[in-house]
Amino acid sequence: MSNGRWFYSSCLLGLCVLVMILGWLQPAWSQGLQSAKQRATSPEGFVRCATVDMMNAMRSRGEWPETDEAFEEWMATKQAETKARRQGGFSQGRALESPEIIYTIPVVVHIIYQNETDVWNISDQQVISQIQVLNEDFRRLNADTVNTPAGFVGVAGYPNIEFCLARRDTLGQNTTGIIRHRFQQQATWTTNTFNSTVKPATRWNPNLYYNIWIANLSGSILGYAQFPTGSGLPGLSGGTNANTDGIVLLYSSVGRPPHNPFSGPYNLGRTATHEVGHALGLKHIWGDGFNCSATDYCADTPPSDAANYGCPLTHASCGGLDMVQNYMDYTNDACMNLFTTNQVARMWTVLQNSPRRNSLLSSPVCTPPDVVPAAGFINSGDTVCPGGSLQFSDTSLFRPNRWRWSFPGGVPSLDTNQIPLPVRYDSAGVYSVTLIVSNSAGSDTLTRAGAVRVLPNQVAVFDTLNDRCLESRPQLLSGGYPRGGQYSGLGVDSNGWFNPSLAGVGRHPIEYTLQGCLSRDTAWLRVWPTPVVSLTAPAELCRNQPSILLVANPAGGQFSGPGVQGNLFNAQSAGIGLHVLRYSFTDARGCTGLDSVAVRVRALPVISFPQPLPVCLSQDSLTLIGGLPSGGQYVGNGVTGSILNLRVIGAGTHRIGYTYGDSLGCRDTLWRNLVVTQPGTVSFSIPTPFCTGDPNWILNNAIPGGGQYIGPGVSFGIFNPAQAGPGIHRIQYTVNDGGCLLRDSFNLRVVAQPPSEIRQYSSDSLWSYYQGNRYAWFHNGNLLPSDTGRAIRPIVSGSYTVIYSTDSCSSVSSPPFMFFVTGIPESSNMPNCLQANNPFGNQLHIRWICTASDPRYITILNSLGQIMHRERWNISEGFTSIVNSSLWPQGVYTMMLEGSKGMMTMQLLRH
Repeated sequence: MSNGRWFYSSCLLGLCVLVMILGWLQPAWSQGLQSAKQRATSPEGFVRCATVDMMNAMRSRGEWPETDEAFEEWMATKQAETKARRQGGFSQGRALESPEIIYTIPVVVHIIYQNETDVWNISDQQVISQIQVLNEDFRRLNADTVNTPAGFVGVAGYPNIEFCLARRDTLGQNTTGIIRHRFQQQATWTTNTFNSTVKPATRWNPNLYYNIWIANLSGSILGYAQFPTGSGLPGLSGGTNANTDGIVLLYSSVGRPPHNPFSGPYNLGRTATHEVGHALGLKHIWGDGFNCSATDYCADTPPSDAANYGCPLTHASCGGLDMVQNYMDYTNDACMNLFTTNQVARMWTVLQNSPRRNSLLSSPVCTPPDVVPAAGFINSGDTVCPGGSLQFSDTSLFRPNRWRWSFPGGVPSLDTNQIPLPVRYDSAGVYSVTLIVSNSAGSDTLTRAGAVRVLPNQVAVFDTLNDRCLESRPQLLSGGYPRGGQYSGLGVDSNGWFNPSLAGVGRHPIEYTLQGCLSRDTAWLRVWPTPVVSLTAPAELCRNQPSILLVANPAGGQFSGPGVQGNLFNAQSAGIGLHVLRYSFTDARGCTGLDSVAVRVRALPVISFPQPLPVCLSQDSLTLIGGLPSGGQYVGNGVTGSILNLRVIGAGTHRIGYTYGDSLGCRDTLWRNLVVTQPGTVSFSIPTPFCTGDPNWILNNAIPGGGQYIGPGVSFGIFNPAQAGPGIHRIQYTVNDGGCLLRDSFNLRVVAQPPSEIRQYSSDSLWSYYQGNRYAWFHNGNLLPSDTGRAIRPIVSGSYTVIYSTDSCSSVSSPPFMFFVTGIPESSNMPNCLQANNPFGNQLHIRWICTASDPRYITILNSLGQIMHRERWNISEGFTSIVNSSLWPQGVYTMMLEGSKGMMTMQLLRH
């Protein structure tokens, strides 16, 4: 038998074991498939949110006494009370839910790192960008609200919640609200270790600050939060609840580019938005129940049976579109853009009633601490005529909130306003001015001696004024001498500011007057017109349209805005949304005209078109199906309608697309590669003939492989020679070769195993009755490697069998042949010396009663020549052996006693 056949036999055994294992594992696989949709891991390998797991772990450890049911009962009661107040007309109820009310939550951000150079020791700018994202998302000021589908715009809510970085620390000192903590002993953190180690050691008072931690979380977790409580537990006495309150974020999910330098679908800061939603009482939109009956207790979020990943805009799981744009789903950051009205109501209820959430609203920590102010002021002039007035302005530093002015010789002489009334000086002289400023930290005094000079008979002098453009900003006039006079004229206000747009185009006289001295001077000021500029651009574009040329007059100006490069606008670069494009032109006089247009970039329709399977050229044509939304058009070489003519395009790889245009006129095409295969042929490697006793053979002799074999003795791709039986068997083979269905067949020959028999050739030799090419002899079941001929001369007594091979296969094993080299007649010594219980049952008792000194062997063979028992005897008179024969089958057995003088035998019967 060839080594190849033995290999196939081993493989077959392994395959059978594998099939058994697969059958055993099938229920486990089914459970795995069933739960695949329930996993919390994104396609990129991230755990989008670990809040539910963390809260369940806290409950199992007794660290969170409140159940979800108790919280929802509390929530329903509080919302009912709010509704009753609203219907009853109580002003408090209306005020709490007024859209003008802004809820401000003070935040402290803890950055946890091991080494200064760690990438998770992120920049302050990245943290600040995260606060900006939160403020946009929780006030619905995010730019991507334009991506909210029309069907969901009506339920989009405006939470009116803002977040401010703390300006006062726990000791009342100045802080940026961004605190860095070095933990040298650890680089990555599990949720349990973080809760038990980092949070209690770093958290600030959760009644005054909302704590946000940023760290290198293990397990690819993007973030997790702690739910609010409705139990009335006081903040700090709430035990572990207060110590662990807040959200934890993976460093790479914080903020947005350019300040977030990390790539991927979760780098726009929406992980924080999602987790703060949990902290304010929101559940995942699928209710964490993984079926359509689970609820998030918000009627305006459509039911969903599981989390969504990526941005599947057309996914419908419970009879309607899933709200994949909701911040409480698991979609990519760029897909999220709204909370609903019911979700907003839940968050307001938590802010108004949950202990540690409500206390945040009255926290003063977003206001910087007071420091002693530094007094400072300026005055509109330093010299006036008797009867003239001066204006003083406060320039003090460090937020004073009380002012006291003293103007000796002036009217009025005292004032307590930050900006005092104009002060008139009637008598000539030199006067000082004093300002005292104060706040809760202290006060400061500034006195300027000689700040005001009052002199009679002064002459006003007014220098030449520069020209202005009509679009120029208002400018404080100067150039009058001595300082302290008043400017007047067309476009000039009482404080001396000249506004070109109020004066209008032309040449205008401006007067400078010294009050009391009745002296004035005039200067002329020209206002040039603003250039008339026009910019033309389409009102709407689709995202995939090529760059358009912007047209503006007069030429030579500068274009600006999102997606603008030179005088071209690229919708792809600008992105989806409404964009303002501007054009500015400056003429030779330096006057600049501006014009702007709003261009909306529309999103492309979401198209799906399944990847076509390879097809065979012999098929002639292929019907294209599966393009969604319906109503589109199939395109490509050889395509007519939905029919692709394969004969036209021939064999090879071809691009086939599905084009769809939406109601807004935006059209896109999704292309697929289609493989068209030229029909091939099948070739076989034919094995040598099999014997009926050969092991099973795995059929893998066809090229191309991977097809199906059918024929006698064939089952699941395995050929069984014994089952097929002797003869020539035709095996059919079918294979799908790149879409081409190929069929062919080959013959397998099975030869019956020839019989085998041993005969005694002479008194001292044996031979195989049937002739073959090679022979294998066995003594007591053991191969005799040196005996390969047709005849052998045994040198020891025992049971002999033979197998021979022919050109086609090996024979069956011959029946055992008992051969005795020499022997003592059984009747002479055996009956007198050897005794046995014959017949025997579960035990065979053997007794030797003669005297002998040489060692002997006793062997018991069954009818097939197989050794059932063998032992060595050092025989002495009266020796007895008891053989356990309980497992032997009934039948005739041969007992042989071997010694130096030959062998004695006895037939025994097992009953």
